[in-house]
Amino acid sequence: MRAFVGLITLSLLGFVLCDNVVTISNGKLLVFKSSGFSSSSSPIQSIYDPEGGSFASVKRYRDYVYTVTGDAHVQRWGISTSGKLYRTSDYFWFQYCPTGLTIRGSTDPENADYVMLICPYYSYGNSRVVLANPKTLEFEYNITSTNTGTSAGIIFDAVLTGNYLYTSELTPHEFGYGKIVQYSVNNDFKKSTEVKLAAHPSLAIRKNSDLFATISTTQLVPAVNDIMRFDADRMTPVDTLSTTCTDLVRLSSDSKTLFVACDNNNSLKVYDVSGSGIEPVCESDLGSGVDAGMKMVDGFLYGAGSGLTRYTLGDNGCPVSADVVPVTCTSVDGLSEE
Repeated sequence: MRAFVGLITLSLLGFVLCDNVVTISNGKLLVFKSSGFSSSSSPIQSIYDPEGGSFASVKRYRDYVYTVTGDAHVQRWGISTSGKLYRTSDYFWFQYCPTGLTIRGSTDPENADYVMLICPYYSYGNSRVVLANPKTLEFEYNITSTNTGTSAGIIFDAVLTGNYLYTSELTPHEFGYGKIVQYSVNNDFKKSTEVKLAAHPSLAIRKNSDLFATISTTQLVPAVNDIMRFDADRMTPVDTLSTTCTDLVRLSSDSKTLFVACDNNNSLKVYDVSGSGIEPVCESDLGSGVDAGMKMVDGFLYGAGSGLTRYTLGDNGCPVSADVVPVTCTSVDGLSEE
């Protein structure tokens, strides 16, 4: 497999003066100023894919921003002192992942520093997570999906800590269609254990202690919409909460609040996870939803959906107001680490 190649361009991240926001709309990268953001904000930068494709997702990890196009071209971008993006020479075509490629980074880079490429549909074998060295961008580990009988699981999400990699798989079993698989970082990413679920989940992790997952399926009767909390080491359930709809799940910057999106509507659910459970706080219909992505930037929650929304949050984590720029978004991230 071909690795990333190219000269590494040093980032000036340490000197970025503002926490700008990057999103994708109609295949273009748009950068907005976080300071003074309002419904009438215009992007300070608009970028078409230099290779003529269409951007599908964007992810900030440490000193760089990574973009993926719909045909699996990956580009690394630096961040200027003015909070704009500039193209580096690090560019790669992941030709064996024709669709669905996404990128996430480690939540604990001091102990497990990798850029993760999640490939649900690999051309010559099982679905996989590829772990790349963030300095050289060379591939160091390939973690493939598990096999159940004659079926191979499809990996749709993954999170990485200093102890474990967790993958979300779509795979049929005796009582559902999904599972979480845990791999040991300190044992060359060998499989440790797995938990079977009714559907494949969206994942969020609090350092090395708590793993949160949301599942949603109408293939079972009655339909399942659950939010789950696991002990991240033992993979034992700590709490489960059934609700009306679930989709993307993310933690606040201080890991005390859990934000859950609802698929195909504007609802944002907020839960208190500062204790040992999952406590409902509120459900908000402000803004245009977060089902395509969400990110805390400069103390605000930004959501990607039918518009780009900046939520102003109260002390309990609930939105008290929302500013919406009317651009349909498929991804969102910040240009400095929260």
